[in-house]
Amino acid sequence: MDVVVIKRVLQELEKSSASINELASAVGIGWKTCENYLEGLKITGTVEEIRTKNQRIFSLSKKKPQWTFPAKRRLDYEITWVRETP
Repeated sequence: MDVVVIKRVLQELEKSSASINELASAVGIGWKTCENYLEGLKITGTVEEIRTKNQRIFSLSKKKPQWTFPAKRRLDYEITWVRETP
């Protein structure tokens, strides 16, 4: 994920809630790319999704984000995933 794109998406959401199409147009990325970024931000708790009958509206979360960073550790020839929070 590109940090610059994430920052631009978050800047747009600071202005107001928006649909995927609105965000994609404002940021200058494709619809599917925008959806992927929003899904990632939703998992971390940075954004919230509101589903209406015809749209999915995203806004900044009012809760503190729960950032998790998977870290690879190599043990001999095995790679294990460790869930760490800052």
